[in-house]
Amino acid sequence: MNNGEDITDLGRAGLRVLQKKAGYRFGMDAVLLAAFARIKPGYSVVDLCAGCGVLSFLMYGRQPLGLYTGVEIQQGLAEMAARSVVMNNLEGHISIVHGDIRDKTLLEAGRYDAVTANPPYLPDSSGISGSSEEKALARHEIACDIGGVCGAAFRLLKAGGVFFMVHRTARLIDVLCALRENRLEPKVLRFVHSFRESPPNLFLVEARKSAAPGMKPIPPLVIYERQGVYTEEVSEIYYGEGQHMRIGEVCLLTDDVIRLANFYKAVLSVDNGGDDPIHQFILSEETTLTIHNDGVTRKRGDQSICLAFTVPDVDAHCERLKSIGIEIAEPPINQPWGARNMSVRDPDGNLVTFRQLPI
Repeated sequence: MNNGEDITDLGRAGLRVLQKKAGYRFGMDAVLLAAFARIKPGYSVVDLCAGCGVLSFLMYGRQPLGLYTGVEIQQGLAEMAARSVVMNNLEGHISIVHGDIRDKTLLEAGRYDAVTANPPYLPDSSGISGSSEEKALARHEIACDIGGVCGAAFRLLKAGGVFFMVHRTARLIDVLCALRENRLEPKVLRFVHSFRESPPNLFLVEARKSAAPGMKPIPPLVIYERQGVYTEEVSEIYYGEGQHMRIGEVCLLTDDVIRLANFYKAVLSVDNGGDDPIHQFILSEETTLTIHNDGVTRKRGDQSICLAFTVPDVDAHCERLKSIGIEIAEPPINQPWGARNMSVRDPDGNLVTFRQLPI
């Protein structure tokens, strides 16, 4: 592992990938695409716009009898992905190619059973200022647009081969038009919603090379049952069926239960109806937050505990906390892994983080 990198456990088959700490990092969209792609045993698969190679690893974790090739235009990301292959001892199963997907000599045409892509979502002209070159190339259609991605997929696929892609709903028409223009017929469409009542902001599409017209929308994929709690389907995607372990309780030990409990009731907008000086339940759903006095006197100051709560709009929550007199320790800021976080400290000095998750 080089300086400026870390190792991310993918939570499947012991697989891990290297990522840049401050560069572009994969998000939930890659995880959802890996689950959506129906890779059969013996398939030869190309992943376009591979980045750190995560999609090839996730697909291998689901279907180890396939052969996977990731193509990445950025040399640093391609080299890092290749080192992840070696780190996982998967040289015979996953390969990484550094090159431009528009290069017709890069890979053999008409050879592959399936192609996947988690391409740059944003047009070349939208909001590039302030981004590093690595992030800009990963997020914006600078090196290749959606038409180029679809053209590469058509060229590489066998007759009847299948193409799986994830993209933003704002680009739905662009994507469907590009697929048809490149003789990739959309066959399955699935929208992705953060919550059941929210509009979709991602979609997953399956297209087949030179197929007859006819597309089947399938029921949407909903990410969160409620704030911070995945739906059963998404839990299974991340952790495997029946393997999602949940924390049952977080208990903060203090010598002033009422003071600490009142703080959390204020910042979380909850009322437990209690004023017990020894033990109070603040939240009691899948994970319980309790405040307890065990009779031990503790020193004030910074503590080693950090609590994190998921909110739909971290900036709006920050303004609400300021309006009730809560001092902001760390204002809202975008994190390298995609979340937007802010923090306060409770009366005992514990760090309390509120996060808005990416999708």
